[in-house]
Amino acid sequence: MRKIMVVAMVALCMREVVGGTLNVPGDYETINDAAGAANAGDEIVIAKSDEMYSWTANLVIPQGVTVRGATGDRNDVLITFGGGTRFIDLCNDNTALADLTVTNATPPQRVIYLRNSKSVVRNCRIVNCSFSDYNSRGGIEMTTGLVTNCIVDSCVANLRRPHATGIVVSGGTLVDTVIRGCSIKGGWNQGTYTDKNIRGAALRVTGGTVINCQVSDNTVGTFVDDNACPERQLGLGIYASGSATIVNTTVVGNTYAGDVSGHLYGLAADSANVKVRNCVILDNGNVGGAIANIAPAAVFDHCAVAAREVLGCTDCVAATLADDLRCSADGIYAPTRNSVLKDAGKDDYVPTGITEDLVGANRIIGRHVDIGAVECQTRPGLVLVFR
Repeated sequence: MRKIMVVAMVALCMREVVGGTLNVPGDYETINDAAGAANAGDEIVIAKSDEMYSWTANLVIPQGVTVRGATGDRNDVLITFGGGTRFIDLCNDNTALADLTVTNATPPQRVIYLRNSKSVVRNCRIVNCSFSDYNSRGGIEMTTGLVTNCIVDSCVANLRRPHATGIVVSGGTLVDTVIRGCSIKGGWNQGTYTDKNIRGAALRVTGGTVINCQVSDNTVGTFVDDNACPERQLGLGIYASGSATIVNTTVVGNTYAGDVSGHLYGLAADSANVKVRNCVILDNGNVGGAIANIAPAAVFDHCAVAAREVLGCTDCVAATLADDLRCSADGIYAPTRNSVLKDAGKDDYVPTGITEDLVGANRIIGRHVDIGAVECQTRPGLVLVFR
């Protein structure tokens, strides 16, 4: 009898660990209702719909719970929400947000707040969102955790000193804070900067690792006085400080809306501990440079830059956008067949466990890893499609 009771208790515990499925709108009318009823191990599964889901309060994902779209296609589930202090909060252990799109949301600071090292945001898209707060934090703000295979597209920051329209990392370690396989594009950071200090129009990282990402075609607004700008106008694409490491990332076509000359950069390193490796940094700013080594000891290594900047980094190659990169219909930049980026990276800089590039192809196809987010595809007829 005792053995039977023990077996029954073990079976019950196993069911609790496995968890259940809470369907929206099948079982619960709203996502918030489902979150209020969820327990560790549960999944909140949102059905495909032609209409947008919305809510009027913060969505705090409970410990051990996953919130995901039902089909795995992030375009099948659309979510929106208005102002106030609303955002999606991943503050608890072992939480996940996956396979959905947040669109036309108007939060003051951020759409998603990731602040637990055991949590992940994957295969999500944040598009056409607008931030109104003085210190807006972009589509995703994270202090730790993993963001993978996400797109932040065409978001707008409106006031004087927005941090970034894409992703903002505040602190974090190289292992516990990772942005992997993401694209940040088309942002419009339209603040009028009174302190003349751009610190990452699209991506601002003060720690952690950025790997296999693309930051492209983002725009920064004007300064109050274009003629009185000091040298700390930084990072039209990426601003990196602390112990941030940027690897195999492409930073292309990020621009400034004004006509100020100089001191505008695609990627700015503002700490001696920053490492930028196997990256493409080309055609950023109106007349400014591609890279800014604000802290002289910061490392730019095995990167592709304009010819005038090769001497500013270690084992870098001179490249041009026209000759060395091609752009797919999805806006993804990959090396051309005869590009100097092919086999020009350093394999040792690819983190352990990274086997795919931005578009899901093998991370190393030739003799060595290519520079940038995407490997050169030599197979005939291959079409690049962002996952």
